Order: sequence, then C-alpha cells, then structure tokens
Amino acid sequence: MSLLQIIISIFVGILMAGGLFSINLAVRGIDRKFNLYYFLIVTGMSLFLILSLISYYVTEINDFIFVEKAINVVLLLSCLVLILLVQEISNYRNKNIFLLLTVPLILFLIVNFFRKYGISIDELVRINKTEIYYGEKLNKYEIVQSVWLQFIKIYLAVLLLYIIKAIHFAYNNKRRKDALLLLISFMPVVISMGITISFFDQQSVNVNFIIEISFVLFAIILSSKNFNDIINYSRVSKALEESESRFRTLFEKSADPMLLIQGNEFIDCNEAAAKILNYESIEDLKKITPDQISPEYQSDGQLSRTKAQELIALTKIRGSHNFEWIHTTKEGIELWIEVTLTLLPFEKNDLIFVSWRNINDRKKAEEDLISAKEKAENSEKVKTAFLAQMSHEIRSPLFGILSYISLIKEGLVEGNLDKTECDQYFKTIELSSARLIRTIDLILNMSELQTLSYNPIFTMLDLNPLLSNLLDEYLETANKKNIKLSFSAELPVTNVTCDEYSVNQIFANLIDNAIKYTEEGEIKISIELNSESKIVVKIIDTGIGMSDDFLSNLFTPFTQEEIGYTRKYEGNGLGLALVKNYCQINNIDLAVKSKKGIGTEFKLTFQ
Repeated sequence: MSLLQIIISIFVGILMAGGLFSINLAVRGIDRKFNLYYFLIVTGMSLFLILSLISYYVTEINDFIFVEKAINVVLLLSCLVLILLVQEISNYRNKNIFLLLTVPLILFLIVNFFRKYGISIDELVRINKTEIYYGEKLNKYEIVQSVWLQFIKIYLAVLLLYIIKAIHFAYNNKRRKDALLLLISFMPVVISMGITISFFDQQSVNVNFIIEISFVLFAIILSSKNFNDIINYSRVSKALEESESRFRTLFEKSADPMLLIQGNEFIDCNEAAAKILNYESIEDLKKITPDQISPEYQSDGQLSRTKAQELIALTKIRGSHNFEWIHTTKEGIELWIEVTLTLLPFEKNDLIFVSWRNINDRKKAEEDLISAKEKAENSEKVKTAFLAQMSHEIRSPLFGILSYISLIKEGLVEGNLDKTECDQYFKTIELSSARLIRTIDLILNMSELQTLSYNPIFTMLDLNPLLSNLLDEYLETANKKNIKLSFSAELPVTNVTCDEYSVNQIFANLIDNAIKYTEEGEIKISIELNSESKIVVKIIDTGIGMSDDFLSNLFTPFTQEEIGYTRKYEGNGLGLALVKNYCQINNIDLAVKSKKGIGTEFKLTFQ
C-alpha cells in the first residue's frame, strides 16, 4: 500500500469514526438533526476522498469520466446537506433562501448526468504520468473547463454569503458559540474552495490533498460540538438521575398520599395512600380501580363517577385542579380529602398525578363550628322566646289579679258589691294565681334540671291511685269543655320503682296538655302490659294534633306549633320539655304519635 493510500485511509477513518459517533448520538436522542446531518456530510467527504484516490489510478478515459461525475454528485449532495447543517447550527431558517440554494443544485445534478464529461469538464486533453514528491507516479489529466463551472463559482459565492449571513444571525441572537463554531469550521473549507476554483484546470495531487485536509479539519472542528453535547448530556443525565431519585424518595416517603392514575387504574402510589385507606400494601391498592374508593354519591348528591369524570376533564383543560372529595377506606368508612389533580402529558394516554391531604378533622371542626353557631343562634332565639313568653305568662295572670282586686276594692268603697260578683272575682283571682304559680313552678323545675340540682327519690309507687287522683283533679276542667275523660287499668297492681314527684309531673303535664288542645271528643288514659311484660301508660286525645315537621322539635323548651301573642292556646312551652327530662330520670321510654286534626297519643313504657 502506497503512502498516499495510507494517508487517505487515515482521513477516511477519522471522518467515518466521527460519523459513527454522531449517528450513535442521534439514535440516543442527543441533538438528533445536527448529528444526522453531520453523519451525512462526513459520509460525503469520505466518498469524495475514496473517489479522488481511485481517480489517481484509473487509466481508461471512460473510467475517469465515471469517477469524475460521481465525485460531482457527491459534492453537490454534500452541499445540500451542508445547507441543512448550517440551518441547524445557526437556527437561521428562510424558505425563500433555501429554495434559492437548492434549485440550482438540482439543476447541476441533471446537467452532470446528461453531459458526457459531467458538469465541470468540456474536454479531456490528455493523460500523463506524473511523479509526486515521495516517488509515486500517478495519472495527471489535462482538461478544458466547462462553461457550467462559471455558474458553480457563482453558486459557491452565494453559498458563502449565506454562511456569512447565518453566522451573523446566530451571533445577533445570542448564539455566539454556534457562530464561532461555524466561522472556524468553514474557514478551511472556504480556503479549499478558492484553491479548487483557481487550479481546476490542473488536476494536482497537492491541490486535492489540501482539499482533503480541509475536509478533515472541518469535520474535526464540527465534532467538538458533539463532544460538548456528550459532556452536557452526561452532566444532564446524571442530574436527571439524581433528580429522579430525589423525587422518587419524595413520592414514596411523603406523609401526604400520592397516586398516579392512567385511565381508570392506579399506575403507582405511595405508602401514605395505602395507609390512609387502610390497605395492607401498595400492591393491594393498585389492584382496585379509582371508582372503588369513593362512595356512590358525593356530599352534593352528585354521582361520584360522573363528578370525577367532570373534574378530570377540567384538569385536562386547566392543567391542574384542587377540590374536596369524599373517599372510602377498605372498610367503607368515609374520609374527607383535599385533592389536587395535575395533568402529566404522556404519549397517547395522559397521566393524572393525584395528591391527597386528609381534612377529616378540619371538616369535623367546621361542622362543629357550624353546629355551635346554630346552637348559639337557637339559644339566642330560645332566650328571646323565653323572655317574651315568660313576660306574657306572668303579666297576664298578674293583670287579671290586679284588675279584679281593683274591682273588689271599688265595689267595697261604693258598697254595691254583691256576693255573686265577689265570688266570681275571687274565683278568677284564684285561677290567675294558680296559673302564675304553675308558670313559676315550671321555670324552677326546668332550672333544677338544667343545673343538675334536682335529686330524685326512687321508691315503689302504684300508678293506679296516682292517675286516679290526677283524673279527679282535672275532671272539672274537662267537663267545662265537654270533654269525656276516661281511665282504664287492666292490672290490679301497677307498682313501679320511680321518683314520685317527677312521675306525677309527667302525667300532670300530659293530661293538662291533652285537655288544653282538645276542643271536643275524649281523652283516654290506660294502663296495660306489653309483650315484654312491661307496664305501659297511654294518653290518647282527639285534639288538634301536630304536624310531622313540629314533632322533631316537640320537646325543645319554649316551643309551640303556634307562636306569638295571637296564638290560640296559652302556655310557656316548658311542659313537654320537662316531661322528656323526667322520663329520662325515671328510665321511661317515651313515644309520640300524632296526626294534624285527628289527635295525639303519648305512650310511656316503664323499664
């Protein structure tokens, strides 16, 4: 092998090594376009070197013409790749200039194909043997330049201007390293172009050798970008690995539950997510679908599945979304969760990154706060109602007492008060006083219960005589309203262990209410045994009854279905509240059934 062949082989080896390295980087995704164009350009340079070497040894004219035309094709195609490479490095892209530079290349290729000697030669004069400086003899061709060569010279000048413009563009757009790279790498190529054009009519090994060296220098200088890229890639890859490791640790060890959802399945989750839902492991949680960790309906009454689809669609539009959601644990226990959804675009199927925060305690505190506020408001209303009703309940009988005392005094002074009128006045005073005393007793009784100062005394008590005495007491009142008051007892002995005073108050209040709210009909009181052999007392009236809405507030102090000073029935609303409290003290189950306009039944079961 001659020295020239060795040198050309070394040059080709250098170029192809750079080309293979660049194509490897392109496959790995590092600056793909640049490395692809670089590979094509150094491949073209390598073919030029190989074809140039072949041209030195061919002896047949036809063989020389074929090789020369092939060299022209390689150079013209390399120019096209060169334009693309300059665009990629400088980021200078202009469609009109690109067309201006590529159309002539296509024309040159067509001319090169159809002309006998190719685009650069009009005539081959003769072939001589020439000896180069280290003793090897090669063929030397004397040629006549083609007129097309003038167009090529003009084209190369335009191409050079384009490269200068691209360098200027890169420099002005703060890509100074790229501008410097283009300037330095194209210097030897520009010099070799000048030499080629100047000595084109003299086929010289020395001239070609300079061109070949310029190509190698061009490739080596450009390859420095690859080395910078691979260094940066290694640095970035390492940083990415460290970052991924940090985020993986953050994801796995975070106290806040985190999940990745794709479609309708969990792709990944951390230990906190499995723990909050009481699943034994991450794998157990990943086996189920997102639908299975939500109740059928959310707090607003909307289907969980439908609402979830709406929120995910909103996340895909906004990129992220935050909201409150009810999830269910493995055991079906509901949990309030603050959810943050973040869209992660991923190939065909996007991922949804889910972050949870347990707000169960916060929601409970909010509910307690709302409840406390409502209680405070209700308490204020009750207080206002209490003051208003107590004022009415005390002032009304006092007014009656004072009025009739005044009438009695006036009659005594004038001497015209007869016995009948006097008896009537005293009867009214007596009733008003009784009403006043009853009101005060109810207030005192409720006060004792609320301050826990009432001390019950439990003894054995027979209910029969207790109820009989109460009926005798209220019989006159019932008769005045033409109400039939009846009592029946299936049992001869009705002994129960209870506090006598509070039990007496229970029945007194219930009978009093039954008479008060019954305009006609009857009131039945009965004692019987139920299926569990427990004593049951029923008080049934045919009064006005109560609505279903009011029944829920029946035992709330100071409440009546009719309110205001214009209400038909007097009372302070404490009676049934006391009944409820006294029943609890005596362990009596109290049940109520009532229909508006039909009547009411109170059922008391002694335990």
